[in-house]
Amino acid sequence: MAIRQLTVQLANKSSVIVNAGDIDIEGSYLVHEIILFLGIKKPLKRLWLTSLTPNAIRKSVNKMKDFSESEYMYWQGLSRSEADWLFGMNFSRQFTLLLSKNPQLKNKTFPVKNKKTSNVFSVGRIQTVVNHLIYQREIAIENFVSEKYWDIYASFRIAGHEYNGKWFIPDWDHIFYKEQADFLINELREKPASILDVKKEIKHIRPPQFFNLTSLQKKVDKVIGLSPDQTLSELQKLYLEGYVSYPRTQIVYVGEEEANTFEQVLSNLAELNEFKTLLPAPVKDISNDTRYINSSKVQEHHGIIPTEKKVDWEKLNNNQKVIYSLIAKSLIAAHYKDVVVNEVVIATLVNEQYTFRSKGSQVVEKGWYQVIPSQKEDVLLPDVQIGEKGSVISVDTKEGKTKPLSRWSEADIVVMMANAYKELPNGIRSEYSKDELSLGTVATRAETVKGLKQRGYIEVKKNKVFITTKGRILATAMENIPLFTSPLTTGNMQKHINEEIKDYASYQKFLKGIRTRVALTYEEALKQSTIWDFSSIGLDKLPQKGKLKFEKNL
Repeated sequence: MAIRQLTVQLANKSSVIVNAGDIDIEGSYLVHEIILFLGIKKPLKRLWLTSLTPNAIRKSVNKMKDFSESEYMYWQGLSRSEADWLFGMNFSRQFTLLLSKNPQLKNKTFPVKNKKTSNVFSVGRIQTVVNHLIYQREIAIENFVSEKYWDIYASFRIAGHEYNGKWFIPDWDHIFYKEQADFLINELREKPASILDVKKEIKHIRPPQFFNLTSLQKKVDKVIGLSPDQTLSELQKLYLEGYVSYPRTQIVYVGEEEANTFEQVLSNLAELNEFKTLLPAPVKDISNDTRYINSSKVQEHHGIIPTEKKVDWEKLNNNQKVIYSLIAKSLIAAHYKDVVVNEVVIATLVNEQYTFRSKGSQVVEKGWYQVIPSQKEDVLLPDVQIGEKGSVISVDTKEGKTKPLSRWSEADIVVMMANAYKELPNGIRSEYSKDELSLGTVATRAETVKGLKQRGYIEVKKNKVFITTKGRILATAMENIPLFTSPLTTGNMQKHINEEIKDYASYQKFLKGIRTRVALTYEEALKQSTIWDFSSIGLDKLPQKGKLKFEKNL
């Protein structure tokens, strides 16, 4: 209470109040809620700040806008927050109680680190859909039936050149019957061969775009195995030190103002041993390159870039050094020339009826590979011409097996959440924007994955995500209720918020619709609970429990 009174006293001495929250819907909403709670009635301004360097702060302070210009973001944030609260509080209680009374689960408990939540089934608009998508992938992996196949490789000598190729026919390059593979090998040995086709193409590979949070989380997971939540935590520290721009962004472009800092940033990077051999870069100015600088695509955020503030390299921990290095090299690489690759594809015809494909690739100009080296090695093919003849030197076969979908890592789940539209049929997703169908925001996705772990719905083994028995039970219980399982839940809500929520009246109308939807779904869940069947989940492995207890501090 003393802090509240002091805050109000200080505010009343001010001529204007500045909302300096994060430059997004959540930042506008959270800070304005505090202002309303304190009852402060002063003129309001909005500070839009993407970097914490002194120069960036000065510029933003001089360009503050009246809060009324972004007030709609407050109502949108409030609408989303209250809708999520209604969704979570009602259905978490309902499913916890219904599942605790289910005859198959009545005497079971679930191994969770926090024992207070072991038998609580937390439900959320985003986390429940994500849990169900993980469950669906798990089922697809478990039900996958692997098939053996055989690949046929041949070595050729044509016009004095030797090279290798792989058998193929259009849309098919595996043989699924051993007898056919054996027959083909016998048919190919020492048979005549000729060049059927040669395709040569010089490809220019542009440097990668700047990182957004999702792409950086994915890259860091690949490089050093940090979870998305850990990456965001380290990135936030770099931001608070003023070393990098605002991290919670899904944009990969920057505006002209940010581009004006590049010369100073590169000059600073050249002083660090980590980057000095890469600078000065061969391309001095990229201000006209819309792959990187595109003000029309910069909204409240821009891509993650280094700021003008010099980095105290020795004070960074090892994780921060890796993350900062990735961000810095993305900027340096943008100032390098394209990689130029010579690609060759040769089609070889054996005995006038069997086709083989040979693929070659050679880097002829390293370009930005000097900054971010490629892991691919050159595959060289001879300079042959269509019609040249020769013969098969040798034939070999390699046995393989079709593979199921790979398991997601935590970073893969974050990427999936950002691209959840891919989980829907084309005809349905075409009615929504990609952003409307994304699950969560760029700032909350890592926290959602972390929450799924903490609540015992998923577990991570060797950086791969597995659904737990508890996660399976919740997904099974919700199987026939699309509100809990489809990205369309978010798509419909976000589309409505984006297009309709502008003020108090539209907020009230939206919440009325949400309450109606919650009530109808509540009744549907009650009906579904009478036919729940968890017999296929392996409940016999779960430990016994006493009566379900609700802790006061839960």
